[in-house]
Amino acid sequence: MYEIRVKGGFDAAHFLRDYEGPCASVHGHTWEVEIALLGENLNEAQLLVDFHDLKKILDKKLQRFDHCCLNDISPFDKFSPTSENIARVIYEQVRSELEDVAPRARLIWVRVSESPFTAAIYYPDNEVN
Repeated sequence: MYEIRVKGGFDAAHFLRDYEGPCASVHGHTWEVEIALLGENLNEAQLLVDFHDLKKILDKKLQRFDHCCLNDISPFDKFSPTSENIARVIYEQVRSELEDVAPRARLIWVRVSESPFTAAIYYPDNEVN
């Protein structure tokens, strides 16, 4: 079994709805995002997935979040852009693009960090042991 990971990031502002505390006010982060894929079978080049292809998909998805207020863009105009929700949204968006690039692998988690000391990881229900 192989697990591969790539990282990306973006700079954005947000505020937390229905939250009492300093994070209810607009503030910004340099977000770090890491995704992981798992699979057993390598391709003809002896790769699970080409890092370059995987990074390209992640960067494309993160680009729309860069230098904006997350609360102003869909889907975060409908619910709070917490690290947990950002991880789930990125999971859903990346997963939809992987079929052609990573037919031998499955996306197992997305990690979102808003500081060096915090992180939220999203696993789809069927991946949690």
